Amino acid sequence: MKKISAVKPEAYIIPNVLKSFEVLEYVAKKPDGASFPELVQAMGINKTTLFRILQTLLKSGYLRSSPENTLYFISRNILSLAYLALDEANLPGESIDIMRAIRNELGETVMLGALADGECLLVAQEASAHQFNFLGRLGMRAPLHASAPGKAILAHLPKDEFDCAMGKFPLQKFTKSTMTDKKSLLAELDSIRRKGYSADVAEVVDGVNCVAAPIFDIRGCAVAAIWITGPASRIRQNDFPRLGAYMKSKADIISERLGFRVRA
Repeated sequence: MKKISAVKPEAYIIPNVLKSFEVLEYVAKKPDGASFPELVQAMGINKTTLFRILQTLLKSGYLRSSPENTLYFISRNILSLAYLALDEANLPGESIDIMRAIRNELGETVMLGALADGECLLVAQEASAHQFNFLGRLGMRAPLHASAPGKAILAHLPKDEFDCAMGKFPLQKFTKSTMTDKKSLLAELDSIRRKGYSADVAEVVDGVNCVAAPIFDIRGCAVAAIWITGPASRIRQNDFPRLGAYMKSKADIISERLGFRVRA
């Protein structure tokens, strides 16, 4: 009997589909847009193929172009896919009233982020009324080891996910305040578990402090975080305990809405 050789998985891959995702990933990292010549060089494909890929992504709504069609940008349609990939697709809807209440009470920008591929993905925000405030770009990612929301999530991950996360990413330095020593980070994460909230003192952006609290799903897994962000002159370290307790109380409400039973 003639032996039928197994077909290698690579035989089923469609190169241009794969390249389309590479284009999306590249453009997503370019908030100021990516030009056609830049993409030709970065993608390593011919102009005709790239043009067809770009036109397809524009037609599907996952890319948008500048009025002159000289630059390409990621569109907000990507966020809809991100929401569907989350276990808690209704997270923003269950959180928006809480976010506005926090903004009105504290006067600072309030952000909501979900765990995605080892980072904290910004999915919603409510801007501060202050003339000077800090706003993020929806879809931007915060590192787990350096940001307040990232540490709030990291501290409460199940052991296997925690061990995987700790071994997966390097402790990259963003500012002079970024914690890059693993032993010190582990000690801080222990403290976060006890307190129920986290903070960062200009660890990602110089002059910007944040206070966050984790959000849990029905399984008791930390899947998101809610936090306030603003200049260090307004979000002062001496106020962290008070602000942290407040943020935890609001995060607990969202967790309960997602089905998690918060312990008294």
